[in-house]
Amino acid sequence: FKRGSGKKVTPDLFAKLDREALKRTLIEAIAIPSPSCREREFANYVVKKFRDIGVEARMDDALQNLDSLPQEEQVAVYCDDGKHRPASGNVVAFIPPTDPNLPSFNFSFHLDTRPDDNHDVVEMNGHLYSKSTKSGILGADDKAGFAIIYEVVKLILEEGVPHGGIQITGMPAEEDSGFGGKFA
Repeated sequence: FKRGSGKKVTPDLFAKLDREALKRTLIEAIAIPSPSCREREFANYVVKKFRDIGVEARMDDALQNLDSLPQEEQVAVYCDDGKHRPASGNVVAFIPPTDPNLPSFNFSFHLDTRPDDNHDVVEMNGHLYSKSTKSGILGADDKAGFAIIYEVVKLILEEGVPHGGIQITGMPAEEDSGFGGKFA
């Protein structure tokens, strides 16, 4: 981000972060189940959200690259001990620099959640909780990472903050086989 002249990253800028929009984005994201190797619906949601704010986003070629490997190497990155083939590649997005003299940076998060994560959210006293009495685990890992990245990128674009190139990567199967990171 530009220091000196122009817009700066300051506490005032981050005070403009819409906390209600952040909460809505997080609740929407949590509502989409995305266990490892079965996160395609969430990946599509992420691509659409970024495109809706004018960010070039797409699914990469990780699945095609997986298909080019011998079967035993493919199964090594399947989830649930080889039972589930990855259903999604990495989500990749890029925001061109507004000033090529500024450093580029990367935001990353993973698309999957643990299989026992709960997707029913309740808000109490300004905090989000799982409705589940089983695991009690709110499916926010790493939906919270996506939500904050999305809302910060939206703020950067809305406020016209000068920046170098911004790469955004959402990786599948982090909670299990690490497929996305291996094929990023």
